Amino acid sequence: MKIDIDAKLVERLATKLTPNFLKGDTRVIASCFERATEMAQEWEFIKQERDARDHTEVAGYLPIQLRAFLEKMTPARRRERELAILKNCNWEGVEAIDLDADELAQRAKKIAALYAAAHPANDDDFKEPEHKRGRCEKEQVRRLRKAQRKALAYVSAALGAVGGPMRDGRPLYISDYALRCYRQQERRTAKILEGLRLIKKLDPKCQISMTEVNLKAQIADVTKRRLLVDMMLTRWKELGWHVCWITVSLPGEYVPHSTNEQRRASKWEVNKGPEEAFSALQSDHHRVLARLRERGVRPSGWWNAQPQQSGTPHRHYILACDDIEDARAVCDGFRETFSTRKGEGEDRGCAAYVIGDEDENYRPRKGKDGKDETAESIAKYAARYSTRLETVVDGEAVDLEDIDRPSTEYERVRAWKSLHGCRTHAWLGLDSARAPGELWNTLWANAQRSDYDPADARMAIAMREMRDVQKYATLAVEFRKAAENLGEGEDKSSFNETVRIANEDAAYSAWHAAVALGMWPDADLDRDELDWLRDAVSEWNSEKGEADIDPLPPMPLRETKTSVFDEEYKKTIGTVGAVRRFDLEASAAISAWLEVAEMQGVEVEEPKVGKVKIRHVAIAMRDAGIGFSKRPDGRISGFDLSGEILMRVVDEWEIVDEETASARLEEQAIISGWIEKFRNVKVDEDLESAAKKAARAEAQGKIWDSIPLSEKLHLLQYFETTGVSLSFSPTDPRIDPCGPISGENTHVNDPPD
Repeated sequence: MKIDIDAKLVERLATKLTPNFLKGDTRVIASCFERATEMAQEWEFIKQERDARDHTEVAGYLPIQLRAFLEKMTPARRRERELAILKNCNWEGVEAIDLDADELAQRAKKIAALYAAAHPANDDDFKEPEHKRGRCEKEQVRRLRKAQRKALAYVSAALGAVGGPMRDGRPLYISDYALRCYRQQERRTAKILEGLRLIKKLDPKCQISMTEVNLKAQIADVTKRRLLVDMMLTRWKELGWHVCWITVSLPGEYVPHSTNEQRRASKWEVNKGPEEAFSALQSDHHRVLARLRERGVRPSGWWNAQPQQSGTPHRHYILACDDIEDARAVCDGFRETFSTRKGEGEDRGCAAYVIGDEDENYRPRKGKDGKDETAESIAKYAARYSTRLETVVDGEAVDLEDIDRPSTEYERVRAWKSLHGCRTHAWLGLDSARAPGELWNTLWANAQRSDYDPADARMAIAMREMRDVQKYATLAVEFRKAAENLGEGEDKSSFNETVRIANEDAAYSAWHAAVALGMWPDADLDRDELDWLRDAVSEWNSEKGEADIDPLPPMPLRETKTSVFDEEYKKTIGTVGAVRRFDLEASAAISAWLEVAEMQGVEVEEPKVGKVKIRHVAIAMRDAGIGFSKRPDGRISGFDLSGEILMRVVDEWEIVDEETASARLEEQAIISGWIEKFRNVKVDEDLESAAKKAARAEAQGKIWDSIPLSEKLHLLQYFETTGVSLSFSPTDPRIDPCGPISGENTHVNDPPD
């Protein structure tokens, strides 16, 4: 086969292979051109070879574990599935399926090198983010892994490699080969984390292994989700709300083969793979919620995504409404969209009930134990995968090195989640525009750090409640450990009862903390919640001498960051108090809006067509930094972000490898040594104040002159980072020009989650 290659590509490759190319070494130049030609030819050969292939060669690129399923098919079915695989995955995805984590990284490295040669960084035509992504090995690894996961998910479904435990070779949720790939990637990630450290920039002595950080972050995530689930259940119970228990699934055209649930024939359409199944679920989800909002129904709760035995996704919804008719309307809304046929069976599409409802159209069935379902029992069932972190199996730590170890149901669900890159838990009914999860994390971290009460009423009340949550949670952990340490014959009932009560108290305080920080829109709060909030604010006002009886909830503090690819994005770094600037009635006319805009110094431009409307004023005010909050009484409050600020992380941390971490320690030792010398300069105490300062500055100047240039650079970088100035001027008003020695803080702040 003749291979035509681009001469410019070869030259760029050659210059990238070694810097000696530019030094005029003819032998090196020849060698570079030879290697560059080989690389370019290899790439062109791959592209031409792909174009020459047909569907009959798909089997040769599949791992033997999956190929066996293809070979058992009839010729007609095999041809159909091979063509479908090529259409949905293309050759790049098919080729990537059989690559392990290390081979995938090597291929990504080669692709990045070829892309960099064709789109050199020093060329002004290739400065866009997409070009920087193409030259990045890590980005190419992500792209290949995504292609691999998509292809593997589709091929496993198309070949019937997924099923239930009652059929040989048809494993639960995902194929055995997909599980093996997941374990390889998990092992590779663990090895990478072992070589990384999280260090504090200003005090590199504070170092934490990223393995430990990752584990703690996973535990914190699961623990927070459990707490918020308990908080939701407590809220609904205390307010007497009605809880809906809804399960939705997809029709047969999204199910790739028969499952072990029943021997029903598959109605799968080959153009509706796993990716389309997830999209269909989400699309119908949004359609239902949009219809409910149009009817004035705003349920609160969450959903959990889980795999069926065939790996096809389905969802469980736990939602609550304050009115029984609204709860029934929620069930009707999901039935209208998801139900595919009446009656029982795997393809019924939707099962929707209201817990405790006596109406036969909404009364839930008995549980498997013959008892009535409760909000607690259905929540435990729906969230069983998303609220558990499995690090121990049968009393032993999971050995990541053992790729062929027996699998558990929880591990297969995690692998299914990783394979499809999907969420398995999401909250509904929260004030999502205000990033309530980020607000919670910020105030929680500040409540842990100190006993400081912010000047903002809502933040202060939320943090007080959070400290109670932390107190009760600590008590529950202590008594749970004490119960575990008791002997087999000893009575654990009193310990377990204490744990139960502490958990209930923690959930109760968490509910009030959520109300205070504005996790739900104030306009959606129950009357009892508004009464509690008003009383809490009144008590706080009496303590602080404030007069605002309706303080606004805090807002997320966002900072514009720039990625390594020069793309700007917003990152929540803290919480800021919202300061009210004006109030408007919901029925206020355009003249009232224009008057308020003028008072706030906001200029409203005339539209090109028609008259100025309220939306034009609102947009102009938003652009000027003014936000809006709908109050429970219908008023609209305008506010700006000039209130108190609480940062989630006080100190700056960074992730570095072990070698860099050690180098930072050495640099810090050098810096601390020189600063100590500056601080310990001795001068004659009998001198007058001005003379003493001059003598001190002169001595410090001699020390500075004695510092090697490389160490001076470290010192200057330190001073620039910390904002501390080094001055030898005797007239400098600063008392201590050297500043504090890094590491002398009275307390060490927690690292970021």
